[in-house]
Amino acid sequence: MKDTRKDDAIRELLRSGDPAAEETLDAADVHRMRRRILVEPQGRSPVASLRAAFAAGIAVVVLVAAVAVWRGRTASPPEAADSSPAVTAPAGGGQGDVMPAGVRPARTIHFVTPSGTRVIWKLDPNFTLYPERQPAHS
Repeated sequence: MKDTRKDDAIRELLRSGDPAAEETLDAADVHRMRRRILVEPQGRSPVASLRAAFAAGIAVVVLVAAVAVWRGRTASPPEAADSSPAVTAPAGGGQGDVMPAGVRPARTIHFVTPSGTRVIWKLDPNFTLYPERQPAHS
């Protein structure tokens, strides 16, 4: 059960120290104050603030998308020579070389990135990281 004696004691203490307890307001002042509190909202409502934040977020997304599309159209396309890899002939061989059975030739791929970096890949189908695990050729 709730002890109401403490509540009553605190209530009496607050009322005895209230400097405006003896002053009374007329009905017109009470009505005016009540109307102002209930009818006229103080500041913006939470729904209006949420709508404004949502609208600002959509505006930012649209702006970023527009800038991305615009930059994509104005950017110069990469040169065809830089973007297509060049495959060279197999290492050490022309048409007349004979490879042992089961051995495939290695290939080398050269290309240059748009920023000028040269990339060279050597693709060796016979390469194995663990030679002991390699299946035996018959």
